[in-house]
Amino acid sequence: MYSKLVKWSCLFLLLFVLTACTDQQKLLNPDKPITVSLWHYYNGTIKEEFDTLVSEFNETVGTENGVIIETQSYGEIPLLETALFEAANESVGSLPMPDIFAAYSDYAYQLARKTDLVPLENYFSDEELAAYRTEFLKEGQFLADGKSYILPVAKSTENLFINKTDWEPFAYKHQLTNDVLQTWEGIYQVAEIYYKETGKSFFSHDSFANFIFTFSKQFGDQLFSIDKEGNASFTLTEEGGKAIWDYLYRPYLYGYFKKEGRFSSDDAKTGEVIAFISSTSGAGYFPKDVTIEQSTYEIEPLVLPYPYIHEDNQYVVQQGAGMSITKSEETHEYGAALFLKWFTEIEQNMSLSIQTGYLPVKNEIYENDLLIQELEHNPLKNKAITDSFIVTNQMLKNYTFFNNPPFSNSDLTRNVIEKHLYDKIINDLEILTLEVKNGRNRSDVLQEMISDEQFSEWFTHFKEEIESTLH
Repeated sequence: MYSKLVKWSCLFLLLFVLTACTDQQKLLNPDKPITVSLWHYYNGTIKEEFDTLVSEFNETVGTENGVIIETQSYGEIPLLETALFEAANESVGSLPMPDIFAAYSDYAYQLARKTDLVPLENYFSDEELAAYRTEFLKEGQFLADGKSYILPVAKSTENLFINKTDWEPFAYKHQLTNDVLQTWEGIYQVAEIYYKETGKSFFSHDSFANFIFTFSKQFGDQLFSIDKEGNASFTLTEEGGKAIWDYLYRPYLYGYFKKEGRFSSDDAKTGEVIAFISSTSGAGYFPKDVTIEQSTYEIEPLVLPYPYIHEDNQYVVQQGAGMSITKSEETHEYGAALFLKWFTEIEQNMSLSIQTGYLPVKNEIYENDLLIQELEHNPLKNKAITDSFIVTNQMLKNYTFFNNPPFSNSDLTRNVIEKHLYDKIINDLEILTLEVKNGRNRSDVLQEMISDEQFSEWFTHFKEEIESTLH
């Protein structure tokens, strides 16, 4: 009897799903196409590839079903965010909310407080959602209902990029291998040797916030605890803060690390550093040559996995916006979902990734090494992008990829984390230069600046400023 009930229940569920799918398909009429609006921030190469794919959809699947995707690029994330919040607030002169928008969890979470978003579960089956990498999909599950509000379309993480041309002779001279660059301790030690020999910095970070978030996770600590209502508390321990201080503040003060350009690749191009942490999506910006004064020479890239503290605690941040659907009426929601399903099919997703350096999002691509096979058959001209894909593909097997769950004012809090210690470094380097000019011993000034007392003072201020953004 029980087995018959289960059988009939399963049959009823299947018929319900099939009927629902059929009913949704009837929403569209090829003879009366609807226009689905999509806002994004893409520019450059990724915008070109995105536009190509949108045109392909409109000319094929869109035409067959009666859906035309109309895109609007705001060029930069802040401009897109501003336009979205003005639309959500129905500000004077603002446009209506788009049917689809490129979304990071931080501002999607804030938008969800002002306008309704559509759970992907309304238009994607469990099987369809299970085809996406779990950690990527989980990033969009930021509300208490546990549903998915951001579909991953293109992701990124961070790698260690190295000027191989200058690194190899230095490493050979000091009997160093690439393995020493696997850990933060190793990078610190190498940077110290490099600085004392050359008088130049070895290393740079693109994002201080990413380092602080990731390093604290690797250390076994965390910056925030978030309750069920989405309220965050600052939970970084003083021990964790001291480790960040030792591996971030100290090497920049000593001159072992350096950041002057907007991006670390800028400092690599001018020879200020020969190694840096940067986003995988920025691999294409690895400099082809280095210019020092009037001399220019070509360099080769070396790409290595993101460094860790301990081998058994390999965390790395995941980045990259997905796509969210705004609640409107069923026809437009279904049309939006139809496009997103097509856009993230393996062929389209692989094409977007290979052309832009972003990571594809489907499990099958990684389980069957489809991306690596494609690169073997059709190598890219840019070796840094190819090597970044290969390295990251391996990291996805060994590392834990994480994102920082959004909470009230999480975007403002990230700005504090990005700038607080960086601003102190810049300020203290200026003071150091001035003190030495005035005749003080550089080593004495440095010892004062890196002292435990100075750390305690910084950590107190850091905690106070972050907590002020949480309330």
